[in-house]
Amino acid sequence: LSIQVGLAAFDLRSASLHLSQYIETSSSYQNTRTLLHFYDPAVIIVPPNRTSADGMAGVSEQVDMFYSSASK
Repeated sequence: LSIQVGLAAFDLRSASLHLSQYIETSSSYQNTRTLLHFYDPAVIIVPPNRTSADGMAGVSEQVDMFYSSASK
């Protein structure tokens, strides 16, 4: 598994923006889960093509499993 992932986090309290782009090499999306845990998002936006054959379905499943309280 080698999926390219992009993540943007905007902190409203400090008006700061964090942008990341990396290769996710774990089927459990550990890097993505770590970043989401760190930022503790209130809203998560996943692109409409999240179920495409390029592997975005895995990211979407992780969001659904671990961040069900966040708005999507």
